[in-house]
Amino acid sequence: MLTPKYLMGRHREELSTMDIGVLENSVGSILTVEVRRNIVRHGDRVERSMLLVDRFVCRYMDGLDGSRQLVALNVAGDFVGLHS
Repeated sequence: MLTPKYLMGRHREELSTMDIGVLENSVGSILTVEVRRNIVRHGDRVERSMLLVDRFVCRYMDGLDGSRQLVALNVAGDFVGLHS
């Protein structure tokens, strides 16, 4: 399912069928988020981390004056939310 996309571009040894099965079974759920949508808002309780499989995700903070400061940029292959 997702294993070939996750492993794309990584030059590692070939995985056995059993290894691929372990990776596939470790996925709790798959979430597809539209562009420019919040995944988690300030104050939300975060109970899991996510592996970003495609595109980019940024973490930001809004200032009192309406400004926005990017504090993290995640790319495909990064875990998102490990700080939680």
